Amino acid sequence: ADSCEVDGIFELRSGSYLDEAVNDLLDQSGVSTCEDGQLLVKRVLKSSGSRSYINSSPATLKVIKTLGNLLVDIHGPNDHQSLLSTNCQRDLLDTYGRHEDLRKQCRDLTTQMKEQEKQLEALRNQNISPAEAELLEHQVKEIEDAELQEGEEEELTDKHRVASHSRRLLEIADNCRHGLVEADDSINDQTAEYVRMLSEAAEIHPAEAQPLMERMENVVEEVQEISRDLSAFAENLDLNEEELQQVEERLDLIHKLKRKHNATITQLNEKAQKIRERLDRLNSQEDLIKETQETIDSLHKQLKQTCETLSEKRQNAAQELAAAISEKLSSLGFAQADFEISTTPKEPGPDGADIVEFRFAPNPGESMQPLRKIASSGEIARVMLAVKTVLSAADQVPVLIFDEVDANIGGRVAGQVAEQLSGLGETHQVLCITHLPQIAAGASEHFE
Repeated sequence: ADSCEVDGIFELRSGSYLDEAVNDLLDQSGVSTCEDGQLLVKRVLKSSGSRSYINSSPATLKVIKTLGNLLVDIHGPNDHQSLLSTNCQRDLLDTYGRHEDLRKQCRDLTTQMKEQEKQLEALRNQNISPAEAELLEHQVKEIEDAELQEGEEEELTDKHRVASHSRRLLEIADNCRHGLVEADDSINDQTAEYVRMLSEAAEIHPAEAQPLMERMENVVEEVQEISRDLSAFAENLDLNEEELQQVEERLDLIHKLKRKHNATITQLNEKAQKIRERLDRLNSQEDLIKETQETIDSLHKQLKQTCETLSEKRQNAAQELAAAISEKLSSLGFAQADFEISTTPKEPGPDGADIVEFRFAPNPGESMQPLRKIASSGEIARVMLAVKTVLSAADQVPVLIFDEVDANIGGRVAGQVAEQLSGLGETHQVLCITHLPQIAAGASEHFE
């Protein structure tokens, strides 16, 4: 044929773990999610290549494979079997032991701990070295200790300029005051004489002379007031050498800080404020780093305690489950086989602190081996059948395909295998490829 189309329809129970897992995968992959619990998988093969679809949306083979691991277990020669995965074995043991709450606590605590660890790393990356912190502290202290004020530099500059020319200013003040009121024939004496003469004129011609006399009297008062102000001016110029030195030192400090930081007084004060705020944040950051580390330690302690509880429950459940699987194996042709479930400690994490492994010894005298190391595909298929039968209620994979489950068996054992397959078919979709009529007879439908 030029082309071939293969369709598979999977019925998923709405709200089940499998339904949620499948829809999460499809959503993350940009594929249409299921409607009414129905999943449609289609593959079109042509000589030019093949294309895959999930719910009518194009899908990559990677997504198809990941989806297949959720939906189908194939137990046969060289095929992938999820139960050979230690992660799957751990999950099945936890489902059998009803450890869901403890597992959730482990996941939540691990998530919280990772979030806190990220926050701690971010805080430490924002931190600065002790040397840099010391430099910033020195800079801000230097500016803050100076107590710089707006307009201070201009005021000090004026004061320094006046003080450095105080002698000349005193000389000018003294000369002016002397000329105004102290000298012979001073301006004060002359204006007083002018007032007297205008007073005489006002008696003769009051209309014109009286205003002039009053104005001259004002001049006399102004001259005297100026003289008093000159005296006060001279007194204020009395700046001793010590005060002058203090002004010069203050100006030197201001100029030094301005040059050092290349900033005005306003900018210096703003810089000091920003540095102080940053140092305050760094100081509080140290406290926050300490608090975050304490939170991480507390979460780790809680996680460790939860994992210890989970480990204890796993060990108890492992004994019960191993005994149930061993009993089932004896009816499938492994009368003298041994089966055990081992738990090995590991670092606490979202799945607890155990590596769970199913181990099997088919014949007496043989050492226990992990399931993945069993050589015979027929043995693997029957062990899988025993495990699946015991865990049929817990197993989430809905479709099971068995190939060569009839290898090296017959008679009574074949009938027992058929019985187990038939029982498993009540909770799963079971497809079995077999050459034995005893096993085929246990199926509800046959395809040749």
